[in-house]
Amino acid sequence: MVGVIVFGVPKGFDTSRCDINTRGFLERFYVPHNPGTEMKIVRGPNNSVHYLFMVYENKDMGFCDVDGRSGSFFGIDVMLQNQYITDTDKLLKLFQLTYDRYVKNKIIEERPNGARKHIFRTFNDDGNTIATYVANGMNTLVKERPELNILEDVRQLPPAQNQMRRY
Repeated sequence: MVGVIVFGVPKGFDTSRCDINTRGFLERFYVPHNPGTEMKIVRGPNNSVHYLFMVYENKDMGFCDVDGRSGSFFGIDVMLQNQYITDTDKLLKLFQLTYDRYVKNKIIEERPNGARKHIFRTFNDDGNTIATYVANGMNTLVKERPELNILEDVRQLPPAQNQMRRY
């Protein structure tokens, strides 16, 4: 099963609806970083696999929370349980298109000079509105561009005894 979680620092670190362990895991990415965007693949506990797309400040430009405090970022986590995606290039394209069409200037304001600022105070509202909007946007993009359908590239993780050892 695929889950979509949005996270970042709209007004302090925040996530859309998820369990406390996932929130703690995602908070680890509020760390020193390089400007721009980054995708990471991280194997989590209990055979979860996280595909993370993180948007940080542009070079020499700030990324502010909703109140103007610098040091913010925005992320999308596509999380799978006991599964993995074989074509991560396809997912990276889907992440970037999702950001460009459904996040930029709708969730994150991007000024002409490249500075970024959160528009909302929280990702965790009663209706899980922002994460649902982003997930629906991803689905719309896949319908428009079937070549971006990551579900056809999802495979089961091998049995634990056949997996590489992790530390």
